[in-house]
Amino acid sequence: MQQGSFMKTTSLNVVGKLLEGLVELYQIISSHTDALDIPYLVVGATARDIILHHGFGAAIERGTRDVDFSIRVRPHQHSGGLAPNESERRYWLNYKTVAKNS
Repeated sequence: MQQGSFMKTTSLNVVGKLLEGLVELYQIISSHTDALDIPYLVVGATARDIILHHGFGAAIERGTRDVDFSIRVRPHQHSGGLAPNESERRYWLNYKTVAKNS
């Protein structure tokens, strides 16, 4: 496949159109991942539904309301020199904050 031959960049305006609480959840995730300089990506059925429904008008038919996202975690040597146990401890502190706010 030639590079760019089938790829297209499209932006969708979903302001005010997403499920209640979803934007707030992504804001919480973004604040934590931004603070830790960790990129993330919305994946799974939520990403599919945002694109198909808001981009193409397809009906959303979901059995669950879970949200999937992927976080890029760097190898230990890129964790600012933290020992694995300390890195893990800090992760769970942040995790509890996200869980409490969501």
